[in-house]
Amino acid sequence: MRFAPKDLHALSSALLKKAGMADNMVPTVSDILLLGDILGHDTHGLKLLPQYVDALESGGMAKGGSYSVVSDFKAAAVWDGNYLSGVWLTACAVDEAAK
Repeated sequence: MRFAPKDLHALSSALLKKAGMADNMVPTVSDILLLGDILGHDTHGLKLLPQYVDALESGGMAKGGSYSVVSDFKAAAVWDGNYLSGVWLTACAVDEAAK
């Protein structure tokens, strides 16, 4: 059975919000998990959604907040992710590197 990407995105967003993920993080996390499946990387796609929901509900993953900069050099930075979503942190790192 196939599902429309927009429906999968809506479902994943709703589940992440219900589990308590911060509103500013939900679209990015849903986008990237869905993109993983679209690109054929199902091990890094929506298959992870139940684990994300469980981690959010159990406190194993932070529901919101920001990373802490441990060190920052011209060519590299080290962050403490503070138990935030790795998908979201990766998107932040790409945005920061593109500046």
